[in-house]
Amino acid sequence: LLQHEVAFIKALYFVILDLQGEVAGATVAQAEKSLEALVRKCHTSPVPADDTLYASQCSALSGATQQFINEITSSSKTGRKVSQKMITVLADLTGKSVVDVISPHRELLAQKVPPAKFQLRNQPLRAQIGLLDGNTFCLNLRPRVFFIDTENAAHNTFVTELMGLCEADDATLRKNPCYKMVTSLVEVRVAALRALASCADVPSLQQKIFLILLQSFASGNKEVQLLQSVAVDLMKDFIAKYPYDLDIVVQHTHSYILKLQDVRGGNLQNTQRLRWICHVFPSVFKESVCETTLAHLKKWLEVACFHSGKQFQQELAFRAQSHTQQQQSKESLANNRRSIESTVENELRCCNGFIMLLSETQAMNTKMCELLLSLVITGIAKTRSV
Repeated sequence: LLQHEVAFIKALYFVILDLQGEVAGATVAQAEKSLEALVRKCHTSPVPADDTLYASQCSALSGATQQFINEITSSSKTGRKVSQKMITVLADLTGKSVVDVISPHRELLAQKVPPAKFQLRNQPLRAQIGLLDGNTFCLNLRPRVFFIDTENAAHNTFVTELMGLCEADDATLRKNPCYKMVTSLVEVRVAALRALASCADVPSLQQKIFLILLQSFASGNKEVQLLQSVAVDLMKDFIAKYPYDLDIVVQHTHSYILKLQDVRGGNLQNTQRLRWICHVFPSVFKESVCETTLAHLKKWLEVACFHSGKQFQQELAFRAQSHTQQQQSKESLANNRRSIESTVENELRCCNGFIMLLSETQAMNTKMCELLLSLVITGIAKTRSV
């Protein structure tokens, strides 16, 4: 069995990687279970007294480890997951750490962690995500096996590409051929953000990484919320390990609050950013910030109520028209209704963001809580009355 272990591993990987989508999901799941059972069968037994058998066991262990390491950067998410799990299983079976298992074979990944001879944007999307996830796994190993060297041109290129993926908007990224036909860039952005955070051990990169994580505290839709939640988790890990300047957070907080004064613009992202800043950095929100936020909430509720009333007045005017006039203005009224409903919906979402933000803020005193409750009750009453 030891002599044929590598061949069996390759065969099972063929099912897991190459036949996925062509065979039933249960078949792939069974292949994963069989792979783990094979590894445990080959490497659970105690060290044999026979030298020949011991040599076979060592050779099989080395061969199996190499197979798993080769798939750490696989373009298949399942392949990466299985490989990382199997390396952990081997570490448990041999009584070693994951680092000790990988270290003797680190040369297998030397050209990929980080990429040395190619750029991410020259690879297909799935290959990019595989490389990013593999780099994140390897760069997070402790003690370190792989390092980012800022004096190495290839390493600097890799870090620059990561920052570009995290900071550039979709329109800019889609200018690259590899992203033109991609429906959503969230998955590659998430992979890039995680890989970038794994480079935070480099002191010269820490402030920039901190800023990028902070700027990622935003969401436009449910899909982008995945990127947001990842950024929040990475930021929590960052501030637990590395020094940071809280004044930067304060400056960002005040800039977002100032932007909320404009009731004409879309502020959902800014309110969401503020909520997560409050969640991760509660000390930033002082009473003065809460007072300003309450003032913004009052203004937004007034605007939402005004637009709701405007729609109601249009409906009354339409009903007062003759049948002929109604037929002529019906389409115009429907278009106006959709426009106003969309506006009011956006305004009420922003109001909800303010309310959620204030409800999570520790700096809210009793008087502020009473004012918040009064604003909410009044807003509900006015919107329902129209």
